[in-house]
Amino acid sequence: MTNNNNITTRKNNNVKENKTMTDMIKTITLLSVISALALSMTACTPKSAPMEVKLPETTVSVSTPAETTIPAETTVAETTAPMEERVEKVYVDGEYCEKYYDANDELIKMDIYKEDGVSIDRVYKRASEDSWYLTKYDENGTAISQDLAKFVGEDSRYILKRMYNESGKLVIETRFNEQGDMISLCMLMDDGVTYSTMLIDYYDNQKVRTIKNIESDRSYSVENYNESGQRISRYCYDTEGVFTHYFEYDNDENGKAVRATKYSPDGVMIEYTLFKYDSKGNQTEEKTYTPDGKPIGD
Repeated sequence: MTNNNNITTRKNNNVKENKTMTDMIKTITLLSVISALALSMTACTPKSAPMEVKLPETTVSVSTPAETTIPAETTVAETTAPMEERVEKVYVDGEYCEKYYDANDELIKMDIYKEDGVSIDRVYKRASEDSWYLTKYDENGTAISQDLAKFVGEDSRYILKRMYNESGKLVIETRFNEQGDMISLCMLMDDGVTYSTMLIDYYDNQKVRTIKNIESDRSYSVENYNESGQRISRYCYDTEGVFTHYFEYDNDENGKAVRATKYSPDGVMIEYTLFKYDSKGNQTEEKTYTPDGKPIGD
């Protein structure tokens, strides 16, 4: 990377551009926290040629049962990058940065380098007028995550989050609605085969209404919640989409399930399970019984 004597910082930098960059850098803290949560559920590029990563596509095609309505997928189409007319090299908060501008002198891309001044750490790339892609890289120059965020005033909202394994394969993809609520979570195996997908629908008050969980064998279940956020039922389907059984839940004043009753498709009780909790809300007991009250599994 060019040393400090060769780095030029324009004194007349547009204040709005600097503020946008600061907002996006602040967003990294939120990205790392959510990325760590997602993982628990489951070279070097020269500055003259910043690395462009070809990201795999993920398509999940499923039929949604009548019990749930999934919002339309939220996407922001990546625009064709304008021609780079000017490159500005700066040193900000201990990091080397290359800022790319188009013919209208609008900021369209930023490459942030690691401490060695050669390896790319992360790249910001404009996707639309108010949204940016952020791609982060490991020490070998392999993409480890990509996020698409929309900036609304002082706030930023995620639209899309992707995580990759050490080989650069997509393993987790999360999508969000306009309110910033997660509407889908897709987890993939190293060979790209989907093994778990979760689709979420919301009430107008942004409380969860339904959660559809799809397994690798294509069997799935749909959980239904009331407007207070309490789970009230769960309907289960086999790999052919045939309705097999369902559960109804009784909850205590804290919203904890104290009883789950399992029924056949025609409403005949199969069994029921009772739950107990301590004063901190931690489950301490779970026992299942036959319809006539005999313990199962004791």
